[in-house]
Amino acid sequence: MVFLFDDLHLSVGELLRAQSVATKMLGESLADSDMAAVVSMSGSNSGLTHDLATLQEAVKKLKLQQLYRHDEHACPNIGFYQADLILNKHDQAALELAEADYVTCAALVGASPRMVESMVRSVAEQSPDERRTRCLGVTPDRRRFCEKDGQSPGQRTLILISPGFFTMTPDALEEKSLVLDSAARANVTISAMDARGLYTTGIDASERAGLPIKI
Repeated sequence: MVFLFDDLHLSVGELLRAQSVATKMLGESLADSDMAAVVSMSGSNSGLTHDLATLQEAVKKLKLQQLYRHDEHACPNIGFYQADLILNKHDQAALELAEADYVTCAALVGASPRMVESMVRSVAEQSPDERRTRCLGVTPDRRRFCEKDGQSPGQRTLILISPGFFTMTPDALEEKSLVLDSAARANVTISAMDARGLYTTGIDASERAGLPIKI
């Protein structure tokens, strides 16, 4: 059993809740014959072990990674989903909302509408590149864990603990398919624990349109 923490996307509160739930699960569900590992997207790895104390200590030591994390205080503050609406869906309402936010946060009342739109589109174009880097860095990690787990004897489970991330770009969809194919070939069960601590086997980001969820 491998607990894979998505420390690239979890918030502080989400990580604390996930650590609490994972520690409880390890204590209640790990049998003497079971082996488990606590790993993170950023590279920490407890190694497979029977030692419950080692696993719980590894969970306790997990920390958030700031690399590629979206800056909520940016001006204009345009997240991936809004950028997708502006650039790919040509949503005029999303564009106008971003422009209004930019005028307010940058104190640009009376500024040229063309200049404001140009800046908003420029920032929106950067957001997909940022999130694409994060998605393509995460999904191959899951595929490697599936392939490695498939070489171990017994029942194998990979539990992804994540708030979710956007996977609707062609590259991300391809990577997600490769992960599921690798898991199927290796007889590895992929489950997910969302950031609120609810356990589920759902892995499709389309379950809640417009919101990041468990993958």
